[in-house]
Amino acid sequence: MSMQLPHDARVGKITVHPSNWDQADIPGKPGPTTKEDWYIFYRWHHPAYPKPKGNLIILKGMNEEKKLSERRKVVRGLIENEIGQLKAGWNPITRKLIPVKTNDLEIPPSYPFVAAFDKAYNLLAKTSSKAEVRKALPHFKKAMRQMKYENLPIGEVRQHHLEVLLIQIGRNKKEEYDNLRTLAVKYSKNTRPSRQLKAKKKIPTEWGASGFNHYRSYLQMLFKILKKVGATEVKPVDDIEKRMAVKKRRKGITADEMNKINTIIRDKHYTFWRFITIFYRSGAREAELMRLKKEDVELQGQRFHVLIKKGKGQHEEVPKTITKEVLHLWEEVMREARRGEYLFSKDLRPGAAAISPRQITIRWRWHVKEKLGIEADFYELKHKNTTQVISIALRKIDEATKVAAVVNNHKSTDMSRKVYDLEADQRLHRELKNVSAEQ
Repeated sequence: MSMQLPHDARVGKITVHPSNWDQADIPGKPGPTTKEDWYIFYRWHHPAYPKPKGNLIILKGMNEEKKLSERRKVVRGLIENEIGQLKAGWNPITRKLIPVKTNDLEIPPSYPFVAAFDKAYNLLAKTSSKAEVRKALPHFKKAMRQMKYENLPIGEVRQHHLEVLLIQIGRNKKEEYDNLRTLAVKYSKNTRPSRQLKAKKKIPTEWGASGFNHYRSYLQMLFKILKKVGATEVKPVDDIEKRMAVKKRRKGITADEMNKINTIIRDKHYTFWRFITIFYRSGAREAELMRLKKEDVELQGQRFHVLIKKGKGQHEEVPKTITKEVLHLWEEVMREARRGEYLFSKDLRPGAAAISPRQITIRWRWHVKEKLGIEADFYELKHKNTTQVISIALRKIDEATKVAAVVNNHKSTDMSRKVYDLEADQRLHRELKNVSAEQ
């Protein structure tokens, strides 16, 4: 059976010696033996290398396996890999890959698995999620190499291939985790604290259900692109089931820990403390504050405006309230900033360039978690503020809305909120401006 290939090449039937390599034992007709050498062979035809019967290509690499089932497994993998390479433009004479020419917006189904992933990644929209996919790509590629999938045509990738990749990534992560744990134990016996700290920092979180689900979502993002550009007609990720993860209890920040931050961090790293305090009372995300410019802030009205991504490419500019407790810090930052500058740039001072929100995570880990021994993550500040402060303002408004419902003979407060209370948003803003943790 002949198969047409790129660059005017074609290949005849791919055959294995011995011919009964995949045959089970039958009484009176014994199966193959691993005592003889096995090999794969086929005839490759190309106008540049004319031969009447084609060029004989022989593949080996399976004879190291002495167990019959394992040798058969290697043979199947070699055949699958060779077909993938040939479809991708592999020249077995020069032993060079001449990629099939495509434009930037198309990926043919014959494109190799690993190369298709690289192209799909480049076509992803520039978001924080794309950065996470970039960090995951080396793990996908390593698993592809281990499973001999890297040259598998992307159009032939199915659910079982991706299931195998995720399982292999889990094994690799487990091995990495165990090795670094061993290293940490070794360094824990060393008297040098710096080496202990370095070893501890390198230990990754053990890859469980959460890690599996994240990598599954990265596959979904990539295959969504691959389907759009014609590389595949299927959605092989959709039927991969998510794993059940146990949601861990949040480690909130205590009053004593907040006092530590307000004294030690303020004295040693003032601009970081200023950002922490502003964020704590802002109700915004780190990324939203990092994108904030001077003209986005209205000090007189105690508001600032952030751009929130709503999904499907939609964005909405949303006003946030500046509470009286941190108004003086906002005024301080605004005095330092020039028009057009980001308020929290290098060193968390106003500047011309925006910095990554990851800078906050790095500073928090180093200055707060490691030096002060506080286990809570930076984002716990947002939850603490929501619980402690915002609920105070909402409670006042809720009580007033209940009174309005009684006046209008409504059984619930929904009608008062949605229809009659035309100034609900303005009232919430006025309450938030004056709210205080002491209330």
